[in-house]
Amino acid sequence: MKNAGSLKLVCGLFGACAAYGQTFAVIYNFSGSNGDGSGALVQGLDGALYGVGGGGASGDGVIYKVTTSGDFTLLHTFRGSDGSSPGALMVTPTGTFYGTSASGGSNNCGTVFSLTPKGTFTILHDFLCSDGSSPNGNMIRANNGNFYGTTYGGGLNNLGTIFEISKSGTFATLYNFSGKDGQNPWAGLVQAANGDFYGAASGGGLYGSGTVFKVTPAGVLTTLHDFEGPDGATPVGTLIQGSNGQMFGTTQGGGASNAGSVFEVTLQGFVTTLHSFVFNTAAGYWPSCPVIQATNADLYGSVTGDYGSGAMFEIGPGEAFTSIQYAESGPLVQATDGLVYGGVGGGGTGNQGTIFSMSLGLGPFVKTLPAAAAVGSTISILGTNLTGATGVTFNGIPAEFRVISGSSISAIVPSGASSGSVQVFTPQQALASNLSFQVLP
Repeated sequence: MKNAGSLKLVCGLFGACAAYGQTFAVIYNFSGSNGDGSGALVQGLDGALYGVGGGGASGDGVIYKVTTSGDFTLLHTFRGSDGSSPGALMVTPTGTFYGTSASGGSNNCGTVFSLTPKGTFTILHDFLCSDGSSPNGNMIRANNGNFYGTTYGGGLNNLGTIFEISKSGTFATLYNFSGKDGQNPWAGLVQAANGDFYGAASGGGLYGSGTVFKVTPAGVLTTLHDFEGPDGATPVGTLIQGSNGQMFGTTQGGGASNAGSVFEVTLQGFVTTLHSFVFNTAAGYWPSCPVIQATNADLYGSVTGDYGSGAMFEIGPGEAFTSIQYAESGPLVQATDGLVYGGVGGGGTGNQGTIFSMSLGLGPFVKTLPAAAAVGSTISILGTNLTGATGVTFNGIPAEFRVISGSSISAIVPSGASSGSVQVFTPQQALASNLSFQVLP
C-alpha cells in the first residue's frame, strides 16, 4: 500500500456509488427466522459464501450459505446447548469449516465447532470457563495444522486466554492474560510469515487501552505495543499482515478525536496511525471490524456512520472510498471474482439486514488454502471459472494439478518451488494469487 492515510468520502447514502465507478448491489435480504446479516463471510471451495449471523428460530444465531447470485441455504440454527452468537468461520483445504460461538454450550462459556459444506455440525470443545470464555474472535489454521484462537474472558485470571485445538478436538490453553500484558482479547490471531502469531487485546497493558502482542506456537507472549489513547484505544478487530510484511488493524476508540483509528504496526511493535475517525461525520467512526487488503493493495473496512448507519471506507494512495449502508456493516471479504462482499445487520426488505456486493473495478484472482505448505504437500486453490485450466505454477515452477470444479483446483507444491505468487492459467487468462504463497522448509 502506498501513501496510506488519505480518507475521502466518495459515495452517498445507501451506497449510491455509480458516479464514482463503484457498483453496489444487494444480493440477499434476510427475514429474521433465517438469521441476519451482522456476521462475517468466508468463501468456500465451491465458490459460494458461507456466513454467520444472529437471530434464527431460537435467537441464538445461524450458519448459512449464499451464492454470489443470491441463492440462500440455511445450514445450521444454534439452539443454545450447541452454542450461541457464532463468530467468523474459517475454511480448511478439505472444505470443512471451523468456528466458535461466544456463548452457549453446556457451561454457557462458548464452544468450538466444525461444519461440513453440507451442514453436518460437530461440537469439538465445550468451554469450561476456567479454560476460557467468550471466544469472540475468528480462529486460524496454523502451519502445523492445528487451530488457534482467543477468548475474551475466563482462564486463570478471568481476563481471557489464547488456545490451541486440533481438528479432532484436543484442546490446550496456551496463555492466560493477566492485565499488565493485556486483557480481554476480542480479536482473533494471525500467523505471520515468520511463524509467530500476532494479535490485539482490547484492554489492559500499561495504560489500560489495550495492546498488540506476539505469541509463539509454544505460548511465549511478548507485548509489542501498549496503546495510550492518542495512538488508539480498544483494538477489537483481528490484525492482518499486509503485502509489505507489516500488520494493519483498527481501534474502536482513541485516536486524535477518540472515535477510533486505523493503524499499521511493524513486527517489532512500532505503530503508525493511518487515519483517525471523527464523530458524527459521513466518513463514519468506531471501527469494530478488521480491515482487508484487496488486490490493489488498498485497505478496506467498515465503521459506524451517521444515525446508526454503516460506512465502508478505503485507505489508499491519495484516495478513499466510503459507502453508507442501512446499518453498521460487518467484516468485509474479497472473493476470487474480485468483488468485495459484506453483510449489513439491519434494513433491507425484511429489516433484518442484507448481503451486498461491491465492485471496485478489480479483476479475478486465485487464493491458496493453506497460504503456506512444504514441497510435496497437496493444497487447494480457489478461483472463478477454473474449468479448463491448462497449468499451475508456484513462483514460476510448474506443478501437478487437478481441476476439481470451476471454483477449485487441487495442486501439489512442486520440487524447486520458492515463496511467491501462485498462478493458474486458463484459456481466457492467467490468474495470480492474492497473497504470496510461502514454501515451508
